[in-house]
Amino acid sequence: MKNLVIILMITGLLLSNTVIANDIDVNQDGQTGIPEAIYSLKVAAGMSESVPSNRHSLDAADGDPKDALYVDNDGKIIIKNKLEIKRYDVTLTNTEIDLGKQLQDLLRKYQNIRVQLPENSTWTWNQTISVYEDHTLQIWGTGTTDVNTISVTINMTEQKYRVVGGIENRYPARAQVFKNGHLYIRLVHVVETINDDRPINREKHTALFSTYDDGARIDFLFSKAWTTENLCCFGGGRGFGRISFGHTYHYMNDSCTVRDTVYSVSTDNGWDFDSQGGIVSNHLITQGKAVEFQRDPKIKYLYGGVISELPGDGAYVDAPLHIQGNILSEGDICIGKCD
Repeated sequence: MKNLVIILMITGLLLSNTVIANDIDVNQDGQTGIPEAIYSLKVAAGMSESVPSNRHSLDAADGDPKDALYVDNDGKIIIKNKLEIKRYDVTLTNTEIDLGKQLQDLLRKYQNIRVQLPENSTWTWNQTISVYEDHTLQIWGTGTTDVNTISVTINMTEQKYRVVGGIENRYPARAQVFKNGHLYIRLVHVVETINDDRPINREKHTALFSTYDDGARIDFLFSKAWTTENLCCFGGGRGFGRISFGHTYHYMNDSCTVRDTVYSVSTDNGWDFDSQGGIVSNHLITQGKAVEFQRDPKIKYLYGGVISELPGDGAYVDAPLHIQGNILSEGDICIGKCD
């Protein structure tokens, strides 16, 4: 009976301009996530896979957004021109389960999430997650608002591999952010100790956190990272993303013996003729020795603050950038104090 109601409602909606305010529940025993709900709507209505949809809504056949179907966080279909997506706030406490698994479980159910990690907690994040199209995932450490007193640590210890041309390539990705998705990380200490010297396939996702497709965004703020892999990258595809830093510290992990340089930001070759890139916003970022920004014409760097050298030990700042205080040359854009 429920399927019949869904078919009648969807068919009527897609063929008319009538806006109906009723809700239809497609959630089954609390298990059906938003992507599955959208898929079930298509199947129930006998619709083609070519009908435009994303992870949260199904467009009307005539392209009029006021006829769109929306699935809310409880799995109910809302028929109106706009759905307000409320943020789901949760504090995670089980440090025995991989953090990536817990985050992906939340992303399958909610579109806008703020995750809080308790002070003095230590986590392991080895599972790769997808921040779906139009989704937002915030990860906040608690117990302080000062980057110098962070007490939340996220360890990344295991490498994944992909076989390319018969050769095992390393795959360090922990998060992939898709179209108009947003990954926001704040007040955590990322410690990645993989130290793997196997080759890497530069097609896509060659850093711990990567964007994919237009509008994808990563913020890594008031946080520290010690890595043997690149921290962030603009991933494969034809998209143009955004990465931002503020009160950020990035160092090469002391355990790194397999490479001379790691990047705070890099770009992949991509699968579509190397045609992706993005904008990097920097405000008060400190890079340790052997940590650089990759120089690539597909990346534009905006400097609104200061890039600092780690005091002592010959700290390295990417020489080709010719940074002197807040001055940036060689044709890059400078926002803020540029003289």
